Amino acid sequence: MYLTQPIGLITALQWKTTMPSQPLLQIRDLSIFDKNNQQPLLNKLCLTIHQHRTLAIVGESGSGKSLLSKAIIGLLPPH
Repeated sequence: MYLTQPIGLITALQWKTTMPSQPLLQIRDLSIFDKNNQQPLLNKLCLTIHQHRTLAIVGESGSGKSLLSKAIIGLLPPH
């Protein structure tokens, strides 16, 4: 890949479309169970977060947003 324009003339939109979007974080088949290990609170969740992308995790109260966040940063112990 050769630079055809000085860097200062490339707009932010052009930069994002010319840069490949590499996975920054990839989660496969994440399951989180309640304290009794009986019911899955999250069941086989797959998620890929790419560089240079915006992600919003939204949902109703109690839908697992905070649980997912804690699992991603390692605050939930593995089984």
